[in-house]
Amino acid sequence: MSSNKPEIFVIGDINIDLSLKGIGREFCFSENLGREINLDDVSLEVGGSGFNFVKIGNSMGLDINFTGKIGDDFFGDYINGYLKRRKIKNRLIKSNKVKTGITVLFPVDKDRIYLTYNSGSKNLDIKEVPVEDIKNYNHLHYSSYYLLEKLQEHTIEIFKYLKNKTTISFDTGIDPKNEWQKDNILSILEYTDVFLPNRAEALNITKSNNIEDALDVLSDYCDLVVLKLGSEGSVAVQKNNKKKKKIFMPPFEIEFRDNSCCGDSFNAGFVYSYLRGETLEESLKFASACGALQATKLGNYNFKGKKDIYNFIERRN
Repeated sequence: MSSNKPEIFVIGDINIDLSLKGIGREFCFSENLGREINLDDVSLEVGGSGFNFVKIGNSMGLDINFTGKIGDDFFGDYINGYLKRRKIKNRLIKSNKVKTGITVLFPVDKDRIYLTYNSGSKNLDIKEVPVEDIKNYNHLHYSSYYLLEKLQEHTIEIFKYLKNKTTISFDTGIDPKNEWQKDNILSILEYTDVFLPNRAEALNITKSNNIEDALDVLSDYCDLVVLKLGSEGSVAVQKNNKKKKKIFMPPFEIEFRDNSCCGDSFNAGFVYSYLRGETLEESLKFASACGALQATKLGNYNFKGKKDIYNFIERRN
């Protein structure tokens, strides 16, 4: 990395996350109308995939700036106060024409259900993204493509312009419309340095029936594909001179609580190692540790810096 350039810029979503623990698979809304359901735990955080990356990266000492969009409302004021108290750099857009987004999360077994009101993020406009400034950063992390509805048609032009000016990592997130835009995503991947999907995203984007086929397709377009497999670990395919190298990283054994934000934690950990020139195996291990630590807590794990991660890895080794 160039020492005279700021480190990372993030384009992504930011919202309120309300996590509710204690609803099992047997829960059915229609059968429980009028009843009061007791929960085991509750957590309210400032979240969103893009902002989770920022928060975790900051804890590791990364120099990060980011843009997203919120409303001029109660939750927007809460977010601004949160950022100010924690001295988190941002170029947040606050508008009275939108409402701040909110996601209610129901962890169910080792999966989860999201109920999302997406207002601010989907209205982030290309005119509000400081592309000319981003070229002066070492790295761009672009998160939650499917939620940034107004920005989608401009994503490839952003990536094209920044290619060879900065490195780019990309995480689409889940598509609420279940359309997946295969052709658009594959075109964007030609200008992407690191693609970070999870299993569901990789299979749906490529229209594949298995992980091996999905990886083959994605790695034809992007030189480094890092696939998150949850409790089964992670796998990366790196292409060099048309030759592909595949590395699998098994998961860490933990006392599982919630997999919300685990992918964002993994992303931040991987990019941290990637930018420091660590080997692919080292980067996967560090990223896996970040995801595992996040899975031990309902809501956002309070990362205490990179030493927290290295200590976790050392204990597990």
